[in-house]
Amino acid sequence: MGGLSGRQDATLTQPKASLIFGPWKRTEVYLSAGRGFHSNDVRAGLSDSGDLTRPPFLATSKGSEIGVRTNAIPKTQLAATLFKMEFASELTYNADEGRTEAGRPGRRVGLELTGQYRPYPWIELNANIAISRARYTDHDPAGPYIEDAPEVVASAGLLIDNLGPWFGAAEFRDLGAHALNSDNSVRSRGYRELNLSVGYKLTPATRLQLEVFNVTDAKDDAADYVYTDRLPGEPAEGVEDLHVHPLEPTSFRVVVSRIF
Repeated sequence: MGGLSGRQDATLTQPKASLIFGPWKRTEVYLSAGRGFHSNDVRAGLSDSGDLTRPPFLATSKGSEIGVRTNAIPKTQLAATLFKMEFASELTYNADEGRTEAGRPGRRVGLELTGQYRPYPWIELNANIAISRARYTDHDPAGPYIEDAPEVVASAGLLIDNLGPWFGAAEFRDLGAHALNSDNSVRSRGYRELNLSVGYKLTPATRLQLEVFNVTDAKDDAADYVYTDRLPGEPAEGVEDLHVHPLEPTSFRVVVSRIF
């Protein structure tokens, strides 16, 4: 029978450390750093092709961050974090094969801002924005941009609970523009989507909920990739094309749930 078989194992230490200073006036500063790993597809490590450059089964990652968080403003939580992450092998998604694959080494540097405000016990307003710069670090002439790595990811929401039997939420998500290939010659504009939900507690254990997805019926693409494929009549070597999966149109879902 055909196929691939074999055994491979590896071991890595994962040291991590954090320092927290404070609190001063309900504010604290923290530093964190550590080393970890992610696993690549084991089939690449078991390949018998003789390729000495094949990716390792366990790829190392290093990260560090410095941040500040505060509750100095009444009913409000705020945080700001500067971060850096380095990967010995970036995991990139191969849409043609439908799985992730080991890629080149990369670095991501950025800033994340978060906030929550609860003016009353039954309502919370929250927002989050992360700005990052993602680049390969191996100086390959193919280009330094990490594919499908958004430059900005943001969300804002409103949560309602403990308002008698009623509960609900509204969430706006923004996945920012990003490169679709390593030389940044093809880009995605990302997508923006608004989702709503409202629910009623029929009993302490039973809930009825209505969810509305893509309220504004946005025509953005939820996912997009650039890769080579071949359609009838195209050259045998295929053609590099843009492939997209559009956002679902406005849709509704009714959920009845019971806790046992």
